[in-house]
Amino acid sequence: MSPLLQVDDLVITYANGRRRVPAVRGVSFAAEPGETIALVGESGCGKSSTARAIAGLEASTSGRVRVAGHDVGAIARDPKLRHLVQMVFQHSDQSLDQMWSVERIVAEPLVRMHGMRRGAARDRVVPALAEVGLGEEYMSRRPRDLSGGQAQRVAIARALITRPQLVVLDEPTASLDQSVRSRVLSLLRRLQDERKMTYVFISHDLASVRRIAHRVAVMYLGRIVEVGTTAEIFRNPMHPYTEGLLESEPRVTPNQPWEITPMRGETPSPSAIPTGCAFQGRCPLAGPECAAVDPRLVEVTGGRLLACVKKD
Repeated sequence: MSPLLQVDDLVITYANGRRRVPAVRGVSFAAEPGETIALVGESGCGKSSTARAIAGLEASTSGRVRVAGHDVGAIARDPKLRHLVQMVFQHSDQSLDQMWSVERIVAEPLVRMHGMRRGAARDRVVPALAEVGLGEEYMSRRPRDLSGGQAQRVAIARALITRPQLVVLDEPTASLDQSVRSRVLSLLRRLQDERKMTYVFISHDLASVRRIAHRVAVMYLGRIVEVGTTAEIFRNPMHPYTEGLLESEPRVTPNQPWEITPMRGETPSPSAIPTGCAFQGRCPLAGPECAAVDPRLVEVTGGRLLACVKKD
């Protein structure tokens, strides 16, 4: 089976005055039909830039992204292909037009991508809302009339109404409280099972990642440093950075309800990445070779990928 999503050596840099600052530095991975791959890491690691490039919303400096055999640039330019990839953003209150009704918001992709008349599009909106647990009474409401969870359900309905094969979810539950977050994650899993869609799930919330992802790619300073199944990553992290991420995850203990072990050190500036391994200044295993060798992502066993000279 060919991957639905193929990302090859993706590079994204931003201008900062006369300098070019790297945000994504040679990222490669693939996702199969019906699979969820999560990109995780601290803020500024490049996961959202990667997500936007996959969705065709961010121009890459170099590299290639293909979805269902089509270059993502061609998908962005061709209305007949644009339905293949859709995106759900973190802040639904910012991604939904506050002046439009829910009906118009959800129908708009059909009008723009398929040239459908609004009356015909309306007939598709009712079942699309029903799929995400919203009744016909929501059609005339505006985003300001919705709760955070309802607004995110509208955003999901809008993304799915064109029947995409790939959905990019950029922190889709970050602004929701715990109970609403759980319901949205359950909704996403059900819809994926029914439609066999592929998800790229961007999150810093490891509890959500554990619930929804099949595989996890860990990013640090614009590069992927480890890839494995969700069970492998959470049960047996191999990269020291992955270990630090998991140790800094809030967890309940008998004596201290929210015990957290902060990760040591500070992330270097993307404009001043050290020679050798970018994580060396924070790594408890760092040795002289780490300052000399920039580790590449290689397979260590059965599809498990790792970029660390200390654990080769």
